[in-house]
Amino acid sequence: MVVYMVPGPQEPGNLESLCVEAAQYAHAEQMECVDALIKCVDITNWSVAKQAKARVRAFISIAHQRRPDISLTKVWTERPDLFPVNASALTNSVRFSKASPA
Repeated sequence: MVVYMVPGPQEPGNLESLCVEAAQYAHAEQMECVDALIKCVDITNWSVAKQAKARVRAFISIAHQRRPDISLTKVWTERPDLFPVNASALTNSVRFSKASPA
């Protein structure tokens, strides 16, 4: 078994941190709205990981009208365009998952 630490060695954050970057790459205009919300509620004292979780949840809620409550684990099935795997933020994780034995 091999374990890949997300987002990478010596990088603070989590999977959601990478998803935020991917969403900014693909949906800059909507992410500006998320940024405005985050600024309004001021979560700067939260950890990097919790801030990323809040950003992802807010983005999914505004971008996936049919199911704003969809979990991150299911979003790639229904709306792979929300967090495109070709975004540079996800490149290493995708490459690792394709190279790892099942």
